[in-house]
Amino acid sequence: HHHHHHHQSSSGDLVTIHAFEPSVQILPTKTKPKKLTLVGSDGQRYTYLFKGMEDLHLDERIMQFLDVVNVMLRRTGGRMHGFRARHYSVTPLGQRSGLIQWVDGTYPVYNLYKKWQQREFEMARLLTAAGNNAAAPENAEGVSAGAAASAVTPAAAAIGVAATTAAAGEVSASTAMPGLAATATSAAAAAASTTAAAAASNAAQPKAMMRPSEMFFGKLMPALKERGITSVAARSKWPSDVLRTVFGQLSSETPFDLLSRELSVSSVSPADWLKTTEAFRRSMAVMSMIGYVIGLGDRHLDNVLVDYTTGEVVHIDYNVCFDKGAKLRVPETVPFRLTQNFQHALGLTGVEGMFRNTCESVLRLLRRNRETLLTLLEAFVYDPLVDWTPDLKTAAEQQEMERQIAHSLLAARITELKAPLEDSARQLLSLAASAQDAIELLAGQAQTAAALRERLDVW
Repeated sequence: HHHHHHHQSSSGDLVTIHAFEPSVQILPTKTKPKKLTLVGSDGQRYTYLFKGMEDLHLDERIMQFLDVVNVMLRRTGGRMHGFRARHYSVTPLGQRSGLIQWVDGTYPVYNLYKKWQQREFEMARLLTAAGNNAAAPENAEGVSAGAAASAVTPAAAAIGVAATTAAAGEVSASTAMPGLAATATSAAAAAASTTAAAAASNAAQPKAMMRPSEMFFGKLMPALKERGITSVAARSKWPSDVLRTVFGQLSSETPFDLLSRELSVSSVSPADWLKTTEAFRRSMAVMSMIGYVIGLGDRHLDNVLVDYTTGEVVHIDYNVCFDKGAKLRVPETVPFRLTQNFQHALGLTGVEGMFRNTCESVLRLLRRNRETLLTLLEAFVYDPLVDWTPDLKTAAEQQEMERQIAHSLLAARITELKAPLEDSARQLLSLAASAQDAIELLAGQAQTAAALRERLDVW
């Protein structure tokens, strides 16, 4: 069940839980999942993410789906040799929680973005601090005290301020300099302008890092206002060209090479980098096509992990699938995520060449095996454990759904029991000495079946 075949000891014993490590890490995301480590009976450490408030049956099913696709990919051989969808084990513990195998060595792509944001923020802070030091009060006091008959100090101080303020993005040096140079003759005026500039550079310092949503709305609100749209609520009324412009602005303010640079610095040699990039491109193609087929949404950067040493992409959290994203309040319209950082990391040819070829051959494979895959996916859709209706209106509807679930659960149990029942019937028949015994046995069984059927009808 746990895809840990290589961990099983030689005697073929199942690995059991020997102990829990004493420390648990709580992750900062919405449901506050806990990262815990188990020590197995084989001495290995197994890391899991324990998630509460979530039914993991769907994730488990999708993992089975990926498993099947991997078998298909392995079977094809040839050009598709070494293609695989990287996955992990999911163990639902009832309908409210479960364990997810922690995939070691992979990191959410959002971390890259966040680190970049922190570096930018630090830079701005340091530049601002430097600016404030240049315009420190003692300079100003020295000037106003008339110590600067030579008028050298104020000019120097002013240059310092102008340069750092420009760095803080408030004033450009060319506009700041003429004014300051002019006042350099009057010591008192210089003092005043220096403190003003210091105040300006202070204002330029960002107080806190902005969250992506804040950046988005920061650009969107003015753009909508220009169009005379004041209510944010009516998202469907937002003009798409405004959204496109905002997206363009945000994209241009974000580096497009964070991922490719990370893959490159994680490689030990150019040859290694080439291999990593190829693996990334392949993995990206495989996962994009599978994601498209199962209608996988919600691909924000915390749900896309990358193993920078191998270049493999691992998608987590398959809760929004079968195009459920298209029905969200803000509908998702893209078939898969291929934003600028992912695109740039595909290598020189970008989406053309190898990436496109791989996508095509994976899609062809999925189409060739459509029967198998559809059978699997149909089982998901009829699976009563999965909630396809994210927003139930009333308690009655909720109740109705639970009734259906109970109904199909019982049906499933009956189906499961049918084979063993029939087996035992056959055995009993062979054991029954006379026809009489056999008939009685069969009658008894028919009654059981009838009782079950009746129970279903009553329900």
